[in-house]
Amino acid sequence: MTDIELLEQKARQNAAKAEAGMFPSPEASSVPGSIAYPLLTPGATPEDISRHCDEAIQNGFASITVPLNSIPLAVELLSDSPITVGTMVGFPFGSVPLHIKEREIFSAIASGAQEINVVVDIAPLRQGKKQLLFEEMKTLREITEKKQLVFVLEVPFLNALETITAVRLASMAHADFVSTSSGFFGTASIAHASILASASPEGLLVKTVGEIRTLRHAQALLSLGIARIEIPKAPDLFHTVAAR
Repeated sequence: MTDIELLEQKARQNAAKAEAGMFPSPEASSVPGSIAYPLLTPGATPEDISRHCDEAIQNGFASITVPLNSIPLAVELLSDSPITVGTMVGFPFGSVPLHIKEREIFSAIASGAQEINVVVDIAPLRQGKKQLLFEEMKTLREITEKKQLVFVLEVPFLNALETITAVRLASMAHADFVSTSSGFFGTASIAHASILASASPEGLLVKTVGEIRTLRHAQALLSLGIARIEIPKAPDLFHTVAAR
């Protein structure tokens, strides 16, 4: 059995154990502090952004993700909170030319964004051109400077070798996070999150995007070592918990 096969097997076993509650879970009260709360729907108004920021504050979420043109308002509204303001670059396909991603990043940083989520073009991975992807990752790391850099990998479209290769390249490029998906093409499974967690070396954090409907599901993901869970309807989860 190859190293890749062993790692994939371990990841699947860990996912099954997490779902069965066999790993120590974080306290329910600590879960909101690991939540990334995105608002990436078309046509978001200033009122929508304001409500989104209020919900993030009220629930104690870790971060929000908003469109590029909404960053200044979100930064202003969250200026007295520890909540990180992020945005997406290359969304949703990741296949825009590098110079376009660079311009989006410059715009995001100038607007005050603290976290940059870059959708990776997975075509080079699927063609075996990992050096091409690595050079792009290095360039993006250089221009994001000290901002949090997240490489979004769309893991559901990759096999184990491609996924693990992407994680290793992101680590070599000194990214802060890797993410399972953008959420645009559906969400990742706990098995997808587990393979990122298993493949990521110390210092590279993992974000997962999922349809999380129960607190127990969120705790299972966190028990795998996931640092951030991106949940579009996160307040609903905690309202449900509070109502019990």
